[in-house]
Amino acid sequence: MATATALAPAPVQHAVSAPLPPSVMHAPARRPVPRTRPIPVAAYPAGVPRWVTFAGRRQRVVAVHQQPALAAGPGSLPLGATRMEVELADGRVLTLVHERGGWYE
Repeated sequence: MATATALAPAPVQHAVSAPLPPSVMHAPARRPVPRTRPIPVAAYPAGVPRWVTFAGRRQRVVAVHQQPALAAGPGSLPLGATRMEVELADGRVLTLVHERGGWYE
């Protein structure tokens, strides 16, 4: 009588890849995209705000403090958007975003 020999499956050869760099293995958590809401703004033709309707009142902008550069990456603003901090006549400071003709707080 012939003996049956069990054929073992051939071992599977996996491609060996280089280990992942630490920046990929331990990537930081994604920041949430900042939430903005539309806000009425009257601006000069150059795009500098002069009046803002905030807290139900139209308030004069007395100073534009800064226009920080926009960094690329998760949670950043779209290309072409402008972010600026403005000081209102009552002393409050708001961060405004101007994008595609609209203003957002």
